[in-house]
Amino acid sequence: MLSSWTTEDSCQWKGVGCSNVTGHVIMLDLHGNYGNYNDDYNYNIRGDIHKSLMELQQLQYLNLSGNNFEESYIPSFIVSLRNLTYLDLSYCNFGGKIPIPLESLSHLKYLNLSNNGLDGLIPHQLGDLSNLQFLDRSDNGLEGRIHLNLEISQT
Repeated sequence: MLSSWTTEDSCQWKGVGCSNVTGHVIMLDLHGNYGNYNDDYNYNIRGDIHKSLMELQQLQYLNLSGNNFEESYIPSFIVSLRNLTYLDLSYCNFGGKIPIPLESLSHLKYLNLSNNGLDGLIPHQLGDLSNLQFLDRSDNGLEGRIHLNLEISQT
């Protein structure tokens, strides 16, 4: 995917979407190819998420699912992306706790944290996300409940 990232115009790169009006990056779809029919892992991205992602303040859509972040924590700087409406971090091999400041993502409609190594209590602040319409926290070691009126996958 990143092989297309050779020109100066990042809006032409595969997995990057820009606003037609402002030219700002509003979408990053960098999902990996988690698994295949042979149950082999084929990750596109490995390692840590660099904090330079914070510079994309107009970002609305972020899909990093199916990549291998090697049991690191979900970076707390994700909460600085205040315009996010869609966040998919499923199958990323994250560990640790859900960052409590996630409630500052007040525009968030879709949140998928499934199939990671997350543990601890589910922050009750997730219940404060009034625009949230979908939450999947399945297949983690999370404990507790939150009160939301939305479609929740808990299996």
